Amino acid sequence: MEILENVNCTIETENGIEIKGLFDIAKNPDLVKWEPYSEGVSVYPIYKDKNGASAALFKLEAGAQTPQHLHESYEHALVLSGKNVKIWENKQISVQNEGDLFIAKPGTKHSVSFQEDGIVLLISEKPKNYNCS
Repeated sequence: MEILENVNCTIETENGIEIKGLFDIAKNPDLVKWEPYSEGVSVYPIYKDKNGASAALFKLEAGAQTPQHLHESYEHALVLSGKNVKIWENKQISVQNEGDLFIAKPGTKHSVSFQEDGIVLLISEKPKNYNCS
């Protein structure tokens, strides 16, 4: 498992990875070095393994929207701050607030937008498929 270099609050042991101050990052996003992801969206990678499993923090600006994508495996999304809106392929809308956990099932296709600045912890078994239009 590769722990990415910019993670300055991570401790790796032989048994796993410990992230220190996760809620502090949600309150003060400038504690970490964000990388550009898409317009209005930044990412803070935590780990990625050779099979595509990964964990990352995503910072979304109010009004930012991710491209529609397909989950080919389970993905856990914990909203650490802000309020996000998921827009499903069939136009159904669901809202997650700070502290809410959403688990996307394999085969789920959707996009996500934020109504206010926010941070989400995403843990995925496999990468998302953005070529699903």
